[in-house]
Amino acid sequence: MLPGLHVIGAGGHAKVIVELAYATGRNIAGIYDDQYERHPGVLGYTVTGPIASLPDTSDTHAIIAVGNNRFRQVIDGRFQHVTWATLIHPFSWVSPSARLGPGTVVLAGVVVQAQATLGRHVIANTGCSIDHDCAVGDYVHLAPGSRLAGGVHLGEGSFLGTKASAIPGINVGEWSIVGAGAVVSRSSQRTSRRWVPRPRSSRSAPQGGRTTERGVLFSIQLTREGVCYEKYGDARFFSWLAGL
Repeated sequence: MLPGLHVIGAGGHAKVIVELAYATGRNIAGIYDDQYERHPGVLGYTVTGPIASLPDTSDTHAIIAVGNNRFRQVIDGRFQHVTWATLIHPFSWVSPSARLGPGTVVLAGVVVQAQATLGRHVIANTGCSIDHDCAVGDYVHLAPGSRLAGGVHLGEGSFLGTKASAIPGINVGEWSIVGAGAVVSRSSQRTSRRWVPRPRSSRSAPQGGRTTERGVLFSIQLTREGVCYEKYGDARFFSWLAGL
């Protein structure tokens, strides 16, 4: 019989992880969240206590059920002896030659192809696909429906939004964010870079962004497949994109 699973986090993603644990034949041994007094529980389970109350022993089998990449990294560093579980939904496909790191979760409908590698505490969310020879770094989150073609490298802490994709052989730098629906068609080793979908209109963006009575909103670089932007401040950015 598999050991009981301790779940860190009590939000929406924790609900998915609790049901994933059921699907893999595990029982829930405890749920931990620093706001435990305010949480009503997760799918009928009472929140046990703060994260610090999780026993830091090799007999503790746990999973970090939080979507925030940086948070998973921080929590991973707080526990030196916990055995991090790797969970694979029975309605997913993981190639026998693929390699998954500790704490990684593969949700329903995911496909992981030949010799792909996923690091520590990766979230392969519902229905995403990771093709052959991809290298997915630690603490990456691939959102539902995202797609990696063959040989893509995602740096540590990257986030690939819903239905975002990367063409073959692309490198994405650490802690980068690829917005929902964006296509990454050029490599970048820079950290903390952002991609958003290209607007449907074919008109070009003004050099350096649009200047209004409120000043220059942002600076962007237009690529063939998407807008790679370096700075953004508020909702006017997205309003500007919608108006192109």
